[in-house]
Amino acid sequence: MDLGTLLFSPKGRLNRSSYIIANIVLYVMIYVFKAIVHLFFGIKGAGHVLGIIVLIIGFIISVLLLIKRFHDFGKSAYFAIVYLLVIITVGALFIFILAGSGVDKDTANSMLVVIVFALFLYVFWESGTNGTNKYGNQPVITMDLGIPDNEKVSDSSITDNNDSK
Repeated sequence: MDLGTLLFSPKGRLNRSSYIIANIVLYVMIYVFKAIVHLFFGIKGAGHVLGIIVLIIGFIISVLLLIKRFHDFGKSAYFAIVYLLVIITVGALFIFILAGSGVDKDTANSMLVVIVFALFLYVFWESGTNGTNKYGNQPVITMDLGIPDNEKVSDSSITDNNDSK
C-alpha cells in the first residue's frame, strides 16, 4: 500500500481496523511532531505557528481518512463532510452552552470528548459494503485501500456485480 495514497488522497476504501489504526498512528505522529516543534522553537512565536500548521495538516489527513471510511460504506465524500460538520456543530454548541452555565473547564472538556466519541461510534462500528463498490474493491486486510495495484480507481477498473451473469 502506498503511504502517500493513504494520507493524501480521498480515493479508495478503509475498513474499520485500518481506519482506527491509521487514526491512532496519525494522532501519535501529530503529538510527536508538536513536541519536537515546541522543543526546538518553544511554545510561543514560531513554535506556536508551526504547531498550528502541524494540527491543520493532521486535520486534513484525518478528513481524508474519514472520506475513505465513508467510501467503504458506499457513501460519497459529501456524507463524510456533512457528518464532520455535524460533529463540529454539536461540539461548538456544547461548549457555548457550558460556557454560560459555570461548569469548570476540565469537566466541560471531558464531557465534550465523550459526546464526540459517541458520534464517532457510527464510523467505528458500521461495516463496509461487501465486494466492490463504486469507490474500489473491498479492503480485505488491515491497511488495504481497496485500490487495485498500480491502478487508479476509475469507472473502467470497477466492475458491476450485475455484469457477471
